[in-house]
Formats: sequence, structure tokens, C-alpha cells
Amino acid sequence: MKLTLAFIFFFNLFFSIKTEKPSTISTYDPNYVEIRYDQPYKNDYYDFIVMRREGNKVKAKYFAQNYLNIGNKYRNFASGKNVILYAAAGYLGDGYNNLKNFTIENGVVIQEKLDNSKFDALVIIYATGGIAVSNLRNGDLKLQGSGADPSRKLDLRNDAFDKQFFIDWCKKESATVFQTHLLAFNNQLSIPSDADVKAINKDPRERRFLIVGKDKAGILKHVVINRRETSGLRAGAEKCFDYVKNYLGITVSFMINLDTGAQNVFNVYNSDGTVNSDITKGSESSVDKSYNLLVYYYE
Repeated sequence: MKLTLAFIFFFNLFFSIKTEKPSTISTYDPNYVEIRYDQPYKNDYYDFIVMRREGNKVKAKYFAQNYLNIGNKYRNFASGKNVILYAAAGYLGDGYNNLKNFTIENGVVIQEKLDNSKFDALVIIYATGGIAVSNLRNGDLKLQGSGADPSRKLDLRNDAFDKQFFIDWCKKESATVFQTHLLAFNNQLSIPSDADVKAINKDPRERRFLIVGKDKAGILKHVVINRRETSGLRAGAEKCFDYVKNYLGITVSFMINLDTGAQNVFNVYNSDGTVNSDITKGSESSVDKSYNLLVYYYE
């Protein structure tokens, strides 16, 4: 009898060890995340990840180049967290070893140079996990908290005092900021029609975008859309914008480019923690190859 009980005890112990998921495995409620692969639309195909922001369950985080490499920073953050996806986002400067545009990470200024012409999207990732985008061309950024007057409009491109006030606000709020192409704003395409001729990103290549807006039920959704067919930036943005509006039924607040240039780092997890290898096919999955990283996770 004692031998039988001992056998059962060791069998159960062995089985539990073999089947227990590591703490780094991602799991999330699939009701908040929809993943679709190779969806046809007007003779083209798209992969998309639609994340519902209601209840603040789905959150965003951004890592910029700093004294720690991105891989280590991501792994320290992701341990025990439920990661949905990550993607390289910001542009790299000359030599691909620094960040091209204005960047702040958790209130710390990484790159103070603010592009004044091509990159109109000022992306703000709050410490609470939300994302907002201001159109720098309009010069009407409004802030709340940490002594900011919510009615004051900041013009970061043309007013040095406004820019410094914003930097100080980011320090107080532990906010993270980066600059990229603004492709759509207030449900209208904002990228010039001749962008594929004049823009720095004119070469045909695969495209990846972040689109945020509300569906017909008024639910705020963040959509990462992946287009593996190569195209110019304008052509790819126009098709994906049309797809999200007409196929997914989303009124677009903003659409930004997630740069696939020198990095093209991208990884998506299913709700059971396994990698969705269909969507990430052809991309670089290693975070050690990235100089910046946008992460979505479930909490």
C-alpha cells in the first residue's frame, strides 16, 4: 500500500512538472484579441490583430534604444506578462545604430531632435498603457495632469517653450514618446498622394500599420495590420485604411506607420501562448535585432 501511494505521488509530481507552462508563456482572454491571417479584400490579402481597449485590459509599452539593449529590456518587462504582440516601430538614423526622430522613454529623453517636416505623428504612450497621437502639423497638442492647463494648445515644432514644457510633462508622467509617419487622422488619409514618389520610404516593401478607432458599437480598438505584399508607403496605407474602414467597420482616429525598414521585427502570440507563425512568416522575430519595440500585452 505504501509503495502504491508513493508511486502515485511521484507520478503526479512528474506529470505536473512536465505539463506546467513556464511563467513567460503568454496567455490572454481571446475575447479581447482577434487574430486573422491572409484575409482577402479587393484582390489583396491582409493579416490583422484587432485588440479591444475596453476595461483597460489591453495595454501598450514602447522600448527605445538606451543604455540597455532592447532585448534585455523587453525580457525583463515581459517575464510573467501576457504579451500579445511586439513590433519594431520607430525609424532609425544614419548607420542604423540610433533613433532618427524625437524619442522619450519613461520620461527620459533619448533623442531630442524633433523632425519638422516629414514625420507628423507624435505618438504618446502613457504609463497606464494607453496610446494617443497628435498631429504635429496642427500644433494643437493638449495635455492633462502634472500642472498642464488642459485648454492650452502646444505647438512643439514652432515654439521652444512649448516643447520644453512637453518634455517636463513627460518626465512627471513617465510618458514615452516617438515620432513616425502619420498616415490618417480623423478618419481621413493624411499622407500626400505623391508620397511614393517623394517620401524617404518610397521603395516597395512589406508594410505594417497601427490603426486606432471605434467600431459601430463605439468600442475603441487598436488594429495592427500586416501586409506582406510589397508596396510604396502611400499605396499600402491607402489599401489598409480602406480595408479597416470598410471591412472591419472602424472609424479611424489615427493611423501610423510601424517601420519595417532595417528592423522588420514582428511577433504575434495566440491566446494559448504559442507563436502565430503564419502571420510572422518572413519577419524577424528576435527582439535582439530591434532598436525600438512597440509591445501590446494583456493585464
